[in-house]
Amino acid sequence: MEVAADLDLKLCLTLSRQWLRECKLQHTQCMSKGPYTLPTRVLDIGDETAPSPCGEYVALSYCWGKIGNLTTAKDTLTHRRSGIPCEEMPRSFQEAVEITRGLEVRYLCIDALCIIQDDVSDWKRVCKNGRGYMRESIYTIRHEDIILPRSHYDITYPLMNRAWTLQERLLSRRIPHATIPELILECKNTLCCECGTIARGLEYIGGSSPKISYDKVMCDIVEEGERSLHTDIPHQGEQQKKPQIPNTSRAWTLFVGDYSNRMLTYESDKLPAVSALAWRFSLTDELPTARLYLAGLLLEDLPWLLCWRAYGRRFEKRPDAYCGPSWSWVSTSTLAIHAKGGKFRHSVLQEHFYSMLAAW
Repeated sequence: MEVAADLDLKLCLTLSRQWLRECKLQHTQCMSKGPYTLPTRVLDIGDETAPSPCGEYVALSYCWGKIGNLTTAKDTLTHRRSGIPCEEMPRSFQEAVEITRGLEVRYLCIDALCIIQDDVSDWKRVCKNGRGYMRESIYTIRHEDIILPRSHYDITYPLMNRAWTLQERLLSRRIPHATIPELILECKNTLCCECGTIARGLEYIGGSSPKISYDKVMCDIVEEGERSLHTDIPHQGEQQKKPQIPNTSRAWTLFVGDYSNRMLTYESDKLPAVSALAWRFSLTDELPTARLYLAGLLLEDLPWLLCWRAYGRRFEKRPDAYCGPSWSWVSTSTLAIHAKGGKFRHSVLQEHFYSMLAAW
């Protein structure tokens, strides 16, 4: 299929509507398990009919600026509910509204406006829910996907280097990527592109996109979690000779290696920006009792997960703000890596850990 010279809004919406329709009809992995329940707050950009607590909605993934962000706070919440003129929104928000309407969807979720920014309890609610609004949205717009002549796209793809956007990409049902060569839609099943060859190419080389790989790994993790319910757990003080949940721990350390190398506007967001994936790895929905998560580490394999180190130790930096305990990788601003190849070895540290448990 021929790729257009420029990607304008009309072509973007035509392709997105086509891919969205095909995905809804053909991809069981991307289908909702029930009615779409709206987040606590959304932007209603539809008609004047009465809103409903259920319905499809679109989410926006973008990079915050350091100053001048349009947000909702405690003292502006009532004013926001009365309406937000589109011309007062930044360009990225205006384009998100236009694309959402073009997809014939009524509701749009933008965290800056839909979460009360100076309300700690509101943020805790969102994090506790694993940023479910990203998982349940039918489409996640990326701020990088501004419609410009293809030669003008930033080939560095800055969102790919942002910490918050990693879990947003992995958890979203469908997310587009406006690259220089062509528009790509990534879902839980495949990659759709203008030329129609990317999915076939990945299949030929036996590869997959990060989102597809993540969903396959999560299936293995759920199976491992269900098996662990019938596995004897070592008594307190008794040494584990091998990890209890090796697939989960290995996947988590690989994720940490990617995430810890990404940028945050606010260093104190290091744990909140990973809370959604921690929530998923804890199998909160799948197990009778969720796995215990401790500041970036999982308790079941804590001795192995403590064996991290800063990559390039002489360049290690500690954040100015408190991000977490010193024994966790979140306490460093440097890329954190674990055992080479994801292999965990019995060590003096593990023996010391279990001797401490025995002394409790």
